[in-house]
Amino acid sequence: MREKFLPDDELVKQAKASDADAFATLVVRYEPVAKILVKGYDVAGLEPDDLVQEALTGLLKAVRSYNDRNGVPFRAYATLCMRRQVQTAIKAGLAGKQQPLRDYLPLDDNPELSVYTPGDRRTASPESIVIMEEEANHRKHKIDSLLSAFEQEALNLYLSGHSYQEMSRRMKSTPKAVDNALQRVRRKLRSMKP
Repeated sequence: MREKFLPDDELVKQAKASDADAFATLVVRYEPVAKILVKGYDVAGLEPDDLVQEALTGLLKAVRSYNDRNGVPFRAYATLCMRRQVQTAIKAGLAGKQQPLRDYLPLDDNPELSVYTPGDRRTASPESIVIMEEEANHRKHKIDSLLSAFEQEALNLYLSGHSYQEMSRRMKSTPKAVDNALQRVRRKLRSMKP
């Protein structure tokens, strides 16, 4: 839980060093930004959740390429990368090149999986914080019990920002098997009951 209190720059450094928790914290922190960026777009065949996932892909690219020596705050850089990723997805969607994107299920549309944002901690009572942490632990155990070892490994590598090729090499499998595992993960997470 320590990641929730760290500044973005420190989380980026940790995420670049393959710290999945640091990247997950950045995703939670920037998901509201992603939702704001996709508001107002209505592209046939592209759901808002698909565009949010594209924005979060832009966040991943921002984490990978960010250089704090340029003097640009990470938030500004990440927002720009997220916006460009959404615009690219929309252009590709309009050109009919996003058929696979249309068939995918988002990982995070189940309210059971939602996590409170860092700002919630500042206004929440200590009891509420403990309850939220217990609920988060309960969700994690529930997710762990739903997923096979292969699916858990695929999800962890995906959240760490690895490409399908890198994932398939690490998992000694094919990119198609990795993609299938992630699709199963999405379906299983979607089916979780509160």
